[in-house]
Amino acid sequence: MFPTHVRATGTGFAIGVGRGGAALAPIIAGYLFHAGYALSTVALVMATGSLIAAAAVLALRVRDAD
Repeated sequence: MFPTHVRATGTGFAIGVGRGGAALAPIIAGYLFHAGYALSTVALVMATGSLIAAAAVLALRVRDAD
């Protein structure tokens, strides 16, 4: 459906965002623990990104292939 360069750009962007999140998550968790938050609170904050991603995927409309 999309040209190769568009698919490659989208894939590269998604991989970059994922790597950025993987690098920042431990830093953010460390700051939260240092600030005195409990494990359950830190886990909820860390899960927020996954919940937003799940909501975005569920919001996508599935189009029938005609």
